[in-house]
Amino acid sequence: MAPKFLGFISLVFVAETFASWGTWKGAPTDTLRVRYPSFLAFDAGRLHYWTPVFASALALWVLAWSLLRARRRTTIDLSSHQWMHSTVWWLLGASLAVGSEVMTSAFYWASPRSAHVRSLYEGLWYLDRVVPPSAVGWAGFCAYMSEHLLRWAVVFFSGFIGYFLWTRRRRRLIG
Repeated sequence: MAPKFLGFISLVFVAETFASWGTWKGAPTDTLRVRYPSFLAFDAGRLHYWTPVFASALALWVLAWSLLRARRRTTIDLSSHQWMHSTVWWLLGASLAVGSEVMTSAFYWASPRSAHVRSLYEGLWYLDRVVPPSAVGWAGFCAYMSEHLLRWAVVFFSGFIGYFLWTRRRRRLIG
């Protein structure tokens, strides 16, 4: 369980880093990259909010794991339902990962640390026109979230599918 869990955590971290890097790298050079001279300086503000949200998701994961293990000991043996058991864990993990990503983005967007990102997504670069009052706030967050979450999901689910295909092939070779 530990190697799979560490692999899952690594996949979430890589997806988050890639999505943030895409935002920083895709911005015009006279916006975010002037304020933040390096990607690490840019991502530090977002990771400030990612850490407590991720810790909460991790606590939920551990709670679900301990409850399921206690139930498994007292009621039924899930070894005959290994595929279902593993699918439930992947779905729980994916749900917690997506939820962590969305909550982190919401907290980050509402913070003063995102002022430069907000001005980018509520400005002329993104909207390519004069900014109407309706584009400030929620519409800007939706634009940022859709781009960031799309990059995140591509990396996360590519890793998820890659892991599934790798274990499937390994099972075929072994048995």
